[in-house]
Amino acid sequence: MKECAACNTELSQDKFSKKQWKLKQHERRCKECIDTNREVPQKQHTPTSLVKSNTTVNDEEAPSCYICLDDEPDESGGEVRRDCSCRGPSAGFVHLSCLAKYAEEKYMSNPKGKGRDLLWKHCPTCKHEYQSEFAVDLAKLFVTCMERRFKSQPLHINIIRAKITVLETLMVKMDTDDKESKGEAKQFANDILRKFRRMKLKGISTTVNGAYVFESYSYECLGNLCQLEAAEVSLNSSPV
Repeated sequence: MKECAACNTELSQDKFSKKQWKLKQHERRCKECIDTNREVPQKQHTPTSLVKSNTTVNDEEAPSCYICLDDEPDESGGEVRRDCSCRGPSAGFVHLSCLAKYAEEKYMSNPKGKGRDLLWKHCPTCKHEYQSEFAVDLAKLFVTCMERRFKSQPLHINIIRAKITVLETLMVKMDTDDKESKGEAKQFANDILRKFRRMKLKGISTTVNGAYVFESYSYECLGNLCQLEAAEVSLNSSPV
């Protein structure tokens, strides 16, 4: 549901043209208002001197997704998000689902090209690496995409590469007391190493495409996580 700026009525998408549906709220008009030539009322200008510097303008628009141009949640209920270095009231905001679809299209159009997985890690506008939960959620969508694309090849290197991306983001995001991220990172590291063991049992080379680097990194992460667990156990068992 979106509001028509001319009649101030909330209407479903079929009541707007595709073009009007994507416009900002203060510009949007429904089909009926367009057919009857009902214009958007002109807003009364408020002198700058009467507006306090620390107040928010009432008609300020919510940021919209730079891919689909919508400011509403996506079909799964996901809100428009931003966690990069883009600045300004609208730059960089995107639905994760829209970004994942865009990244997947670019990835599959260049499956063997250099830097094909950058869109799963870096903002295409500011080129900054995504941070925090945004980075983890996007990396998990990367895994979902690769598992769907290579469903018949569960040991495909692209699936492992996607899981490595999740592992990297979890290790970067992790705080000392972040037990949930530690548990997830350990799970992904073990899963990656299980895939490598299966590859070796099947006689699949683990030296192609730099796969051995992924294996080494997973062992390194698992070792670091085990050291953290051991340190926590030692700290908790120490007498006060």
